[in-house]
Amino acid sequence: MTPDQEQMMTVFKSSLDFTDNELELNQQGRLSDHQTELNRRSWWSEMGSTAIFAFTGIALVVIGWLVSSFSIAGVLCLIIPGVLFVALSVLTLVLQLRERRHLSENVVKTVEGIVERGVERRLDSTNNTYSHTYYFKVANTRADVPYNAYAALIPDQPYRLYFARRGSNRLMSIEPLPPRPLPPRSFDLSEE
Repeated sequence: MTPDQEQMMTVFKSSLDFTDNELELNQQGRLSDHQTELNRRSWWSEMGSTAIFAFTGIALVVIGWLVSSFSIAGVLCLIIPGVLFVALSVLTLVLQLRERRHLSENVVKTVEGIVERGVERRLDSTNNTYSHTYYFKVANTRADVPYNAYAALIPDQPYRLYFARRGSNRLMSIEPLPPRPLPPRSFDLSEE
């Protein structure tokens, strides 16, 4: 490994929170206990967001039902959106619960190739500031990463990325691969 790659790996390990031992386990197709716990926490966070969405829908339905005795606006403005909130929340919860049983799987998904780096910029309308989400993308698989990992990546080189197979799209670890040799080509440089 070159000195630049070693420095890059040091940044990856600290910003993505993995160790040499965890990378070795990932290379063998397994997650460490620490990585499994991170995956589980990510799942619970998503469940919490969905629950808040569902409770908002329920609140809209209840308030709409109370207001509906006074006007039809309660039905149109509150109950119908509330029912849609609840329906979408239930669908999301069902999908997340299906993933829950896979959280205990200690299996890694591997993706290899040239990493495309990207940045999503969003305007926060409440205080007129921008937030940035940095990500790596390889072969239609995307992972949000901290800025330090984004900045450390050496572009136009192949990498192997390790994800939990199920439960989240969290990048568990990453490693550079040796550059792939170009196929032999012949050129006709003779003048005619």
